[in-house]
Amino acid sequence: MKKAWQAGKSDPRKVCDFAVFRDHGCVLVDANMRSLPQSFAEGSATVESLEKEIRERFTTTKFQQLLSTIDQFMELGWDDAKVPLSSRTRFVPVVVVPDSGIPSELMMENAMFNESLPMVLSYNDNPNFYRVHVPAVLTFRDLLVLEGLAARGVDVFTLLKRWRNIHPFAGNGRQPLPVPLREFVEERYGAVSMSEAEHRLGWDMFEHLRLRFERVLINAAPPLLRESRARLLAQIRANLPTFE
Repeated sequence: MKKAWQAGKSDPRKVCDFAVFRDHGCVLVDANMRSLPQSFAEGSATVESLEKEIRERFTTTKFQQLLSTIDQFMELGWDDAKVPLSSRTRFVPVVVVPDSGIPSELMMENAMFNESLPMVLSYNDNPNFYRVHVPAVLTFRDLLVLEGLAARGVDVFTLLKRWRNIHPFAGNGRQPLPVPLREFVEERYGAVSMSEAEHRLGWDMFEHLRLRFERVLINAAPPLLRESRARLLAQIRANLPTFE
């Protein structure tokens, strides 16, 4: 995107890491790898320090970068990539953080919404819908939830737009309050699970660790007993359940 829009090396345009289009939806993603400060993890932080953290880490930095990307899409388009932009395009800006980067809870979601809502008011002059949704924060674990839902056939684009379709007075059928993604998903789809690919990844990692441990046990045996110990461990392994 930066290459398509920059007029030169000194051009200060800011863009996010990814923009994914489908039909009339666009999900913009920027990553932040910082973990939550220790005072928040310990529960000793104040409300004022929370608001300051949100402003410095998100609303005046990452969210601004996401909205800058939206401005450039609206102003310049992206013809080379054949991006379908129109007045019907709905933008969902998202920052992805580590699981230790932010607590996924109602208080945090509301604090984030209150800080971020003024940033998108100028884009949304039609009271019936958002053209630019209020920016959100997703954790790595949230991404695994979305991957699992996609594997079940759930339209993740539509889900994210509905999750961010918030109106404080529940007007026009919108969400009355910002809620963590997991709570929103469980209310509509029940218990969530990771995709089969993630389960397989976890299974393979466990198998790798177990085989290494077997090798340690075999090598720790006296030389004359190693072969019999290897046969015993192989027999135990053959009776264990498999991923399939």
